[in-house]
Formats: sequence, structure tokens, C-alpha cells
Amino acid sequence: PIPCVPWQSQTSGQAKSLEKVISPRASVLEPEIIGESSILKMHTFKKLLLTCPSKVILFPWKLQYSLAKHGSSMYAFYKRMEGCNITLMLLKDKRQMVFGAYLSEEWHSSKFPYGNADAFVFPISQGGGGDVQNIQTG
Repeated sequence: PIPCVPWQSQTSGQAKSLEKVISPRASVLEPEIIGESSILKMHTFKKLLLTCPSKVILFPWKLQYSLAKHGSSMYAFYKRMEGCNITLMLLKDKRQMVFGAYLSEEWHSSKFPYGNADAFVFPISQGGGGDVQNIQTG
């Protein structure tokens, strides 16, 4: 199985109103990360957060779901993701390649695709300890 580690911003709802105050290029804030990722090294995770829309550094991030810790039930996944409006999903494949997605809409079961213009996918160099690659936000 592929490790799946969604992280979520603790108070993402308030971030939308504060986003306009912070310039994404001139920020001096450093993202706060609660806990450790088994997929990304801390410095790479912080680099990743700094490439996301500026609102993500306003509030702490914590691990919300891990396949290893919480099991493979979709019910458990959706239950743990309730109320999570801004998330990063990190994945590591069998070749140790790390990739993921930034999502700014709450996870829910749906027969149809959903999301918004803030969402994007990204690769990270092999092993999760290297550079954030080719991340472009609209």
C-alpha cells in the first residue's frame, strides 16, 4: 500500500480573510508544524508550505490521517478529515518517489470531481528529503 499522509491547517477558515495581508513573496513567517512526517523531512515540508498560497503559514499544521496509524478505511479517512478545509496529501510510492496535492476544499465522498482553482499536485525529489520540484500556483 502507498503511504498516505494528509496534513491540515488548524484554523484554515480564518486564513482566507488574512491572506490579503501577507505577501506570498515577502513573508518572514515560518510555518509551524506539529509532529513529524514519515514521508517528508521537516525542512522539505517547510519549503513545500512556503510554495503554497500565503494563507497556509498563518496557522499550525498537524498530521490528520496516516494509513499506518489510522488504517485503510475510507470511512475513517473522511471522518478524520471532517472540517479540514486546507490539506496537503503526501504520498510515497514503492520506488520511494514522493508526490502529493494541495487542496483547499473539505474532503467528502462524491460521485463527481470537485475542487477549486487553488488546488495543485506536485512532485518532490526521491526519498522526500530533497527539493520541492515544479510547484506552480495559479
